Amino acid sequence: LREIFDTVVHTEEDVIGTCNYPILTEVPDMSYVARSGFHSTNGKKNTGAAPVKESDYMGDRLSFAASEAYKLLRTKLEFSFADDNTCHTIGISSALAGEGKSLSSCNLAYTLAELGKHVLLVECDMRRPSLGSKMPIRRIMGLSNYLTGHVSLEEMIQHCKWENSGVTLDVISSGRMPPNPIELLSSPKMAKTLEQLREQYDYILLDLPPVGEVSDALVAAKLADGVLLVVRQNHCDRKVLADAVQQFEFVGARLLGIVFNSVTETNKGSKKYNQYSQSYAKTADRNRRRAYIQRNGR
Repeated sequence: LREIFDTVVHTEEDVIGTCNYPILTEVPDMSYVARSGFHSTNGKKNTGAAPVKESDYMGDRLSFAASEAYKLLRTKLEFSFADDNTCHTIGISSALAGEGKSLSSCNLAYTLAELGKHVLLVECDMRRPSLGSKMPIRRIMGLSNYLTGHVSLEEMIQHCKWENSGVTLDVISSGRMPPNPIELLSSPKMAKTLEQLREQYDYILLDLPPVGEVSDALVAAKLADGVLLVVRQNHCDRKVLADAVQQFEFVGARLLGIVFNSVTETNKGSKKYNQYSQSYAKTADRNRRRAYIQRNGR
């Protein structure tokens, strides 16, 4: 009876049984990684004593397992557009709020920029913007201000750089909250702006709102070459997920696949993978310390 009435997504079989799209990657539960004190890719270890911020789950602070998950997603996306050398516009959305679609957008943008790609991340979630708490950007005028004619295109683009890794990418924040976000996203100026930006970048990532809560995501998804749907384990409902997939299909959006997020080690094979990632990370930490001593003499 418990299994019959439990409609929450717990396993990848639940995802596959609900929709006919592949799971492109499984991102581990990074809050579990932070609590357990796993080593991150920047050589630091979180002992759990200090509070963990959203920026600790981003960029060069990612654990080895999470970093590899996003690299796998990057590889599969490159194969999805293998025959096209033009700029690729990818939307990232979710069925419900709180599934990690904004964090996935940030980390995917960072992972693409690691290859030397010219990447632009656009925050299209004007109702609940969150990139300012995750990335080193200033909360200045952004997309909504540009679409209403208050700033120029150059003024709303911010340049982000991570000093430890040297990775750089561009970000457009959502700007001030407008009373009519769906009208702005569906305006001809929005489509014309994306066409103009395509000439400057290799990848444009659109951080879309949750499709199960507002219809803004459907409007912006039609402007993208493909859409990724983030599904959080033990959070998303199967019926809500099926409805989200149907809505994207109805507007003609191309669904590239599913990002299975916050996967715990109860999922198959992840315990062995976590052991491998810890061992690999400790070796990387030792190598970094040796390189630091050689450079600085202490």
